[in-house]
Amino acid sequence: MIPKLFQSDDFLIFDLHNIAWKSIRAGANLTTKAGKPSGHIYLSLRIILKWRKQYPGTLVFADEGGNEIKLAIDPGYKANRDDDRGFDPIPDMRRLISLMRCKHIFIKGNEADNAAAAFILANEGSKVLISNDTDFWQLRDKCTIIKDNQIVDDDVVAKKFNGHVLTPEQVILWKSVIGDPGDNVPRAFGHKLAKLVDAVIRLEPLSVLNKEGVLNKFVSLLDPVPTPEEIERFRKNWELVDLLNPDPEDLLQTIDIPGNEEGLYNMVVNEFECKSLKGKLDMLLKE
Repeated sequence: MIPKLFQSDDFLIFDLHNIAWKSIRAGANLTTKAGKPSGHIYLSLRIILKWRKQYPGTLVFADEGGNEIKLAIDPGYKANRDDDRGFDPIPDMRRLISLMRCKHIFIKGNEADNAAAAFILANEGSKVLISNDTDFWQLRDKCTIIKDNQIVDDDVVAKKFNGHVLTPEQVILWKSVIGDPGDNVPRAFGHKLAKLVDAVIRLEPLSVLNKEGVLNKFVSLLDPVPTPEEIERFRKNWELVDLLNPDPEDLLQTIDIPGNEEGLYNMVVNEFECKSLKGKLDMLLKE
């Protein structure tokens, strides 16, 4: 059961890229009568409308402003991604949200998760974030996170991390240690996984503001002593994954969109033929 947390002046935040790609994969066979892909619009809207009904706060869509900042940290970042992933749903999704009443947020040169995190850290009130990206679990004590229709609570975290309920700070540490093969971010240390897990758990409490202190303490718990190359990899991974300490030079851009009723109906109902959603679209135009 999802708790009724919201007032009308609170925020419902979506990772635009996460829901767009999730929807285009799940709805790959959905097309208009003319054969135009429509699954990304139909399924994304179903997700948005479902949670909008539950949480009547301000809609916020976190978008990517590029990834130049992360490439400067690691030129190999996401180098394993296939440039030809087929149909790209993002242009249509950007056009869709430009017709809703919402906030469109991004950081030039940085990714959607950085924009969402900066927004969450900068705003008071209740915030619910819809995303399957586990990087956001660093923010678990600062907002409600929903993954696969579940609130990310202690039970969900424990299931992910072999029975361990990692604190938000430990999530940063773990992600820095283990890397992310999906983003071409290699594992930092060659030690056995059990040793790495044990070292992460033993580091509580810790301050993510003191990266070097955390690193030194973590390294002291490992046997054999990590190599200089492993330690440098850890530093890079930390910079790539850390959402709790945004760079003050990464300016969050916020566009307040008033909504366009006629444009929204034309795009959803006429262009993409999502006629079953016709009677629900007014939920996306309310203050």
